[in-house]
Amino acid sequence: MVRVTLGVLLATIALASLAVPPDGPVRDRWRFKFNRFLIGAWWGPDATDAEMKSYREAGFNVVMAGRYMQMDSYGNPAHAVRELDLAAKHGMGVMFDTYTKNDRPWGGKADPYEPHPNHHPATLTELKWLYERIGRHRALVGFMIGDDQGSVVARSKACTDFLFERRPHLMPWLCGWIDPTNLSANNNPIANPQIYPTLYEWALPAEDLAQRYCAAYASYSRRCRENGVVFWPMFNVQGSFEKQDRDMDGCIPTDSLLRLPAYAALAYGAEGIWYFCYNAGSLQHLGPHDTDEKARKARTALWPVAQRINRRIASWGPLVMGRTCAGVFGTAFRPKSMWPFPEEAPAYGVAEDLAEPGDGKLIEAMDGDLLVGMLTKPGKRALAMVVDCRAAKTLGTLPEREVTIRFAPCVARVGVIEGGKATLSPGPAVRLKLEAGGGQLVELAGRGIETLARREAIYTKRPPAGTVTVRPLAIEDLRGAVAAVLRVDVFGSNSGPYAEKWVVLNGEKIGRAPTTNRDDWVLTTIELTREQIGLLRAENEIVITNEGGDAWKFRNLCLAVRRADGTWCRSETARTVHSSANWAHSEGEPFLPDGRSKPIPIRLGR
Repeated sequence: MVRVTLGVLLATIALASLAVPPDGPVRDRWRFKFNRFLIGAWWGPDATDAEMKSYREAGFNVVMAGRYMQMDSYGNPAHAVRELDLAAKHGMGVMFDTYTKNDRPWGGKADPYEPHPNHHPATLTELKWLYERIGRHRALVGFMIGDDQGSVVARSKACTDFLFERRPHLMPWLCGWIDPTNLSANNNPIANPQIYPTLYEWALPAEDLAQRYCAAYASYSRRCRENGVVFWPMFNVQGSFEKQDRDMDGCIPTDSLLRLPAYAALAYGAEGIWYFCYNAGSLQHLGPHDTDEKARKARTALWPVAQRINRRIASWGPLVMGRTCAGVFGTAFRPKSMWPFPEEAPAYGVAEDLAEPGDGKLIEAMDGDLLVGMLTKPGKRALAMVVDCRAAKTLGTLPEREVTIRFAPCVARVGVIEGGKATLSPGPAVRLKLEAGGGQLVELAGRGIETLARREAIYTKRPPAGTVTVRPLAIEDLRGAVAAVLRVDVFGSNSGPYAEKWVVLNGEKIGRAPTTNRDDWVLTTIELTREQIGLLRAENEIVITNEGGDAWKFRNLCLAVRRADGTWCRSETARTVHSSANWAHSEGEPFLPDGRSKPIPIRLGR
């Protein structure tokens, strides 16, 4: 049985002798030994046969070896070989964690490295030493050359170059928040952002946690596509910092918030996912467990949830690899207020890059709380990854539901893919059963689909429901105003402990500055209450505070007011960028020393 499993593993190897294109996307310059959809566990199993077997049964195909398996004694090459052998026995690949104690460099010698009081990732000299000893092991698929990284530094660049020059088949893995532009410029082909709203922001409502995931996915997915980089999001399965006891059987993040980040990753074009387990997390009780019986008893209520997710995604993996996320339709996370001038809306539509369904689009209508990622590849039928965005903070409280999606008339049939087979549904409409946070992959067949599956067609703006008439505002119109909206474009505005950012209009706080948790410009709005409309004058002044110390920026402040007759007026747009200082994305006017922006004048009326 083991020989068959290893044969399947070895059959996935793409020979490194294949020609490597010198130009083109950075991802295409590499020829990974492991070329399946990666389902990995960050510090998942301990170095026991029983735990390795349990994680394989849960559907993981890559695990980490090295630092965490060896704990305080890490840096032991003999242990490393044993860990690799255990993974190979159960048909799993290994991403080798190169961190070692500062006083215990691999091979006895290290080059200079980023300072840390206890440990460091392998320097080039150490990586060369490791490569000679374990680089040809059949289970090894890559080296983790940096954790919690914000950029590609000289050391990680040297390690990336070494692996590329040797035969570009072992993955140079950098984990953190590195901009895909920076990765691409340094020939590193993988973005592995750490996206943990359920770890850092558990106090938020479940819908907000789900939205945080999708917002981050939208941002990273687009930048990975634009820079030719593979997208591997890592999501939290550890629990929250508010729950610190050793027994993590609290079922945090819950079944729906475990499913959603996994399935949504596919909708946004991921070709691999990592569970941030940090040993056990919510999948099993803390080990090590040295017998099959102990390993089985250690499983929590979320272990079978992860197993079902992983097995389904693994079966879809061959279909989604190498595809592009052309766009994402959505009826989830609709903003409470919108900017009333659709001609100024960004190219990517509304909340979290979700395009609206509508007549003339590939998806004409669908039930609420859904997103559908369109995955395309030249010469292949379009795939649609459907995700139910309902989420709850308690286990098993949301039932399965049936949803309907109506595609364009050119869709002759929809294939619902499960277990490697497609069940055909004739016509453009399909009904699906979805768990909360769950997903379903479908294939579209028909003529003319390719045209509607293009990004520009997906994000084509629908004409507004009514005509928006813009007229100059007379000051007396303010007294009869029925609505007012403040526009502010934000970049890098984070929530959680950084959410204490307030918009002050004419000396009164009118609300927190919008948060997006993404390093992209996003058009956001604040709808003024009736009482706040009364604050408006011909000459207005806005200040935005930053009590939470966030590194962020904003621009394009503009006030829009709706008269009693339904027509809108707006101020001139204050386009200056106001920004945190000494930050990678700083520009424009720096915030004042107390964290406040300079006063921004906004004129209404003439």
